[in-house]
Formats: sequence, C-alpha cells, structure tokens
Amino acid sequence: MDMPPPPDVHERTQKQNKNIPLPEGIQLLSSKEIIDLIQIHKHQLELYVTKFNPLTEFGEKINALKDEFKQLEKSFEDLHGQRDKVQALLENCRILESKYVSSWQDYHSEFEEKYGDIAMRKKLEQSTKDLEEESSQLEASMRTIESADGLDQFIKDYLNIRTQYHLRREKLATWESQGKLRY
Repeated sequence: MDMPPPPDVHERTQKQNKNIPLPEGIQLLSSKEIIDLIQIHKHQLELYVTKFNPLTEFGEKINALKDEFKQLEKSFEDLHGQRDKVQALLENCRILESKYVSSWQDYHSEFEEKYGDIAMRKKLEQSTKDLEEESSQLEASMRTIESADGLDQFIKDYLNIRTQYHLRREKLATWESQGKLRY
C-alpha cells in the first residue's frame, strides 16, 4: 500500500503547481504510478511545465507592447494635432508670401516707372529741353537789358543755364554710347 506523501511535501507541490494545471484524472493514479510516470517522462513533464512559463513571459511582453502601442497611439494623436497646426501656419505663410510677391511686383513696377532707366532718361531729356528753352528765353530777353548790373546778372544766369545744359547733353551722349546703365 502506498501512502500519501507527507503533508509538507504535498503543500510544497501544491504551492509550486498553483500556476501550472495538472492533467485531468491525475487523482485516479497512485503515488507510485505518478512517481514512475515522473521518472519515465521527466523530460516531457519538464517541457509541459516550461510550456506554461514562457506563456506568462509572452503575456507580460504582450501587455508591455500593448502599453507601448497605447503610448505611441497617444503620441501619434498629439503629432497629428501638431501637424494640423503646422499646416495652418504653413498655409498662412503661403498667403503672406503671395501678398509679399504681389506687393513687391507693384512696388517694383512703380519704381521702374519713376526711377528705371527709361524714366530717368526721359527726365534727363526733358530737363535738357527745359534748359534749352530757358536759355532761348533768356537770349530773347537780352535785348531788353538796360543797365550794366542787369547785363552782369544776365551773363551769370546764361552761363549757369548753358553749363547745366551742356553737362546734361554730355550725360545723354554718354548714356547713348554706353547703352543700358549698370548698377
């Protein structure tokens, strides 16, 4: 007759095997048969027991990966919100850029109209014509001079106007010979 194992061995076995399910119908076997089975199939029993241990490790890994996935998902949602903000800022920048380009084109065309080569040349030509007309009018008024002081003033004014006229004519001639102005 086989005797059941002492209570302390039985309790230790139960504590160790709490997480490992035992095969069905194990209580129908005697202790000797169980010991023989353990010795004969020790390797298979170890595989059976270790089969459950890695599952707990996998379960822990799976839970850790789930937590990591939740954190990544939350980070992704945060990044999605940031992306929307950045896209809105980028759109505002594009609008500002288009306004800037439009304003620059307006100012550039206005600048070209007032200060471009063609405009400056026309102004120089016009001021040269104005000086020519002014000197012609001054020549016409020479016959009406009655005093020596008036003649001195006439000569002074006439020389000043003709000097400016010839300087501007020289600038125009230089401009025509050099072509487009270089900055």
